Amino acid sequence: MLVSKRWESIKPNYDDPGLSITMGTQLRSEVERQLLRELLLHHKFEHRLYFDWSESCIEGKSLHFLDGSLDRYSGISIYDENNEFVADGWMDFDFDPSSNQLSVYWIFLDIYLNGQKIKTIQNDEKPISEEHPMETTQENEFIYFGFWKRVLMRIIDFGIIFIPIGLLYRSAVHVSVQMNSIVPYILMWLVTSAYYVLTISIFGGTPGKLILKAKVVDHSGNRLSFYKSLLRSIFYILYAVTMIFAFSSSNFKPINAPFDVIAQLIGVVTILSDLVVLFNRRKKALHDYIAGSVVIKQPFFQKKDLALSKKRPLSGGRDYAFGEIKR
Repeated sequence: MLVSKRWESIKPNYDDPGLSITMGTQLRSEVERQLLRELLLHHKFEHRLYFDWSESCIEGKSLHFLDGSLDRYSGISIYDENNEFVADGWMDFDFDPSSNQLSVYWIFLDIYLNGQKIKTIQNDEKPISEEHPMETTQENEFIYFGFWKRVLMRIIDFGIIFIPIGLLYRSAVHVSVQMNSIVPYILMWLVTSAYYVLTISIFGGTPGKLILKAKVVDHSGNRLSFYKSLLRSIFYILYAVTMIFAFSSSNFKPINAPFDVIAQLIGVVTILSDLVVLFNRRKKALHDYIAGSVVIKQPFFQKKDLALSKKRPLSGGRDYAFGEIKR
């Protein structure tokens, strides 16, 4: 049985993975995902939670899975974002080779609130994970944004960027005409294209999406790379290229055929791309299929990009945000 440490003297150590060092990044994420979900079935916390494996001990039973080796561990500590100790326990796991499914669960767990132990859970017979089956893919946790909510996102985005982009466009046209050069016009389209690509790859969405608590991720729940964000913006980029060629070929005058037809055709394709959302389970538009992306509600828990966080190093604890469990 795991003996809990004195709460007042505990300080988290996210730099040292302890004896759990044999777990790879994918395996650790999956183990923490399942353990966290079970923990939150027992108690709802108000802050983000972080795993500290620095004092983990191997208690026998080993399995090679995904990108590492998994053992039965004791000495697993969990802290909130204020570095307050909230839980510790002993985990076990089962593996079904026929379905290649891993089930991780607590066999002993102490939960603390304000330094006082408020609950002890011991699963000697049937772990909670068997009562509430958990798939090994995080995608089953996603709540997808449908057509009308995505329309609302576009309306919000339009309201936010209409004036600045409109002013930028007018200025670029004016300067290009005055200089008799296409360069300012090209720069304007590069800036606007970069806006869409970078907001997705860096922040996970444009302002409209973020305001509605949506995020653009890949099928594993990870933020899109720059390349995938570029693919997702392909229709806008094609439209920008068409407008540049049109503006140049018309000697900086309003576009004429065939470029106006091409621009209108791209606009129609973009609308049809959004309509595709209505006809698939994951609510994917055509550009989502191209980029391998989905638009989801901020999930029940979401692995943070720890490479960008100095507070939580990649080799140590993981952090999660959480809300209600989707069953």
